[in-house]
Amino acid sequence: MNIPFDIVKGRGPVIFDPIHTDAQVNQVREFVPEESVPYVGEALTILRKEVRLVLCSVAFLHLFILHLTSFLYLKHVCFVQYHKTGNLYFI
Repeated sequence: MNIPFDIVKGRGPVIFDPIHTDAQVNQVREFVPEESVPYVGEALTILRKEVRLVLCSVAFLHLFILHLTSFLYLKHVCFVQYHKTGNLYFI
């Protein structure tokens, strides 16, 4: 954009040389992130891949725990049924 500025804590962005004239307005360029800050796009791409991997891992872990608790509950029910009646029939 060709507008030098800094971010000041507690104040926000501060433009070093504020725009006052038409000539200064004409010097302003369109902001194209891929040209000005390509590393931001690269960082976001890496971050998306990492988050996707973590989400897949969490989903797998959730399913594993869900199935494990279901199995343990069924095992408990069978154990109780067997010790009450001597068989595993639920009818």
